[in-house]
Amino acid sequence: MSKLDKAKERLWVLKFWLAIVVGTFLALGAWMAQNYKTADDFLLFRTAIFLAFLVIFFVFINQKISQRIDEIGEL
Repeated sequence: MSKLDKAKERLWVLKFWLAIVVGTFLALGAWMAQNYKTADDFLLFRTAIFLAFLVIFFVFINQKISQRIDEIGEL
């Protein structure tokens, strides 16, 4: 397998995980929007913390994707 193929495969895997993060973020955000009146405050707090973690993870994955795209451009 060539270096280009390996770099493309790593980029694909990063895009897959980015989609998982975005989907999870949207699902949790929708749950919070629908249940903020009836849910326990501690559960809402934990969900908000997890949403913040997902945003950080989203930024991290985007940086890695940018690095991979630059790496593919150099090959």
